[in-house]
Amino acid sequence: MKRLKLTVLWLLVGFMSTNAFAETSAHSDIELALQNGRIIVDPNHKALQVGNAKLYEVGFDNALTPFITKDPGFEGSGFSIAGSLIGYRIENTLKKWDPARHQWLSAGFNERIAITKTNVVNRVSATEGLNARGLISHVDNAGEIHTHLNFQIDQADASNPDDGAYLLEMSFFATEADGVTALHTASDKIYLAFHLNAGGTFGEEDFEHALEDFGVEHQPLDMPRVDALFDWAEAVYAELFPKHEHSRYIFGYYGRCYDNGICLGAKDGHVFVSGGSFGALTEVGGLHTFFDEAGL
Repeated sequence: MKRLKLTVLWLLVGFMSTNAFAETSAHSDIELALQNGRIIVDPNHKALQVGNAKLYEVGFDNALTPFITKDPGFEGSGFSIAGSLIGYRIENTLKKWDPARHQWLSAGFNERIAITKTNVVNRVSATEGLNARGLISHVDNAGEIHTHLNFQIDQADASNPDDGAYLLEMSFFATEADGVTALHTASDKIYLAFHLNAGGTFGEEDFEHALEDFGVEHQPLDMPRVDALFDWAEAVYAELFPKHEHSRYIFGYYGRCYDNGICLGAKDGHVFVSGGSFGALTEVGGLHTFFDEAGL
């Protein structure tokens, strides 16, 4: 079984061709589905769980500015009425992590996040945005949606925001094409945890600490042991990993990427691959399974 799992990993990696972890931008799209007349978030259980809510980690990583992201995207299926609308509702004002006091602030900061779709902008800050509603997408003839919103962070005076972690809460609803008549039961709320490190002062470990205090538990990563696993993979599978690369954090995953587009990484006790024909981050097994295979 161990040999089978390792073989599956190498087969998956062998198919990859582009950008890998950078393409996934931390993380999966928000998946929505209609089940028994209710909008369900994350029907395939890929997101982090915080109490009864789902949490998605989001990095600001636009190539033109470090303060804009179009991630996560939105995928939906099973919606019965073509042309109906799927929208979002802001469930709380913006929160900002205070690393000095180890708590999430709901006041006393000036950052805001603008959510834009088709030139309609909703801004959420410590003082505005509660209950704001906006369009995500029209449902197509197959009962599906696939789209992105634009998230941009700045301060109220339009100056650059502080590096840090920011928390946004939203839920999802559906209406008929008129945008008024309600359809289905709205979803439970979710959390979007935004990580900003444009100035290099709030790294991945700082972000992980913020999430831990929020209730997200991450398994400690034995980086020397993981590095040894990566070194072993480079030695044994040189055709896949053609030269030694240094490990680094890539959107929360500790991993290595190679000139041929192949990447692999580790997080929360698991090994991950991404990209190519798979199109999304994929967990392929536990770290300890691969440690055993490598004799580590």
